[in-house]
Amino acid sequence: MIGAFENFPYTDLHRLNLDWLLKTVKKHEELYEKLVVLPQFAEELARLWVEIQRVSYESTAYTDMKVGDAIINMRQYTNMAVENVRLELMQYMMTAISDFSSRLVELNNLFDYRFDWLRNWLDLQLEIIKNELINIPMPAVFNPLTGTYQSIEKVFASFFEYMRYSAITARDFDILGLDAATLDAIMRSGSS
Repeated sequence: MIGAFENFPYTDLHRLNLDWLLKTVKKHEELYEKLVVLPQFAEELARLWVEIQRVSYESTAYTDMKVGDAIINMRQYTNMAVENVRLELMQYMMTAISDFSSRLVELNNLFDYRFDWLRNWLDLQLEIIKNELINIPMPAVFNPLTGTYQSIEKVFASFFEYMRYSAITARDFDILGLDAATLDAIMRSGSS
């Protein structure tokens, strides 16, 4: 039981301190009055909280509306700017493609003209060379296989014909006056 009265100013339990008791009761009475006011304060606080929530919701809705309008305006402006850039880029690309195409046509015509000119010049030069070669007399060469004088083309043709159907012998080597390297070169040129 001593634990309940430990806060008395005196430790002896037979002497009561009425001053202390009155002061403690008054202090508790003030706390009680504050507790009575506390529910009213809590109601006022709740009402203020509801008002804060309402104002916050309205300001959020207003802000959202303004931000939404700003976002919509920004999207419209951005879409318009992107469309303008796309149109300008398309126009530039079309101009560049048109310029490139016209330059390509010019180059193609120039190359066609140059190639036609070069082809005609080469044909003319080949014709001149051919006419000069035709006019050059070809010397007759002795063909050891036939024992007659013939053109070089006929000698080679008969030699290849001989090689196709007959084997060359050591005696043929001597008659033709060939060495192994010459025969190998002749054989390679005849097979191709």
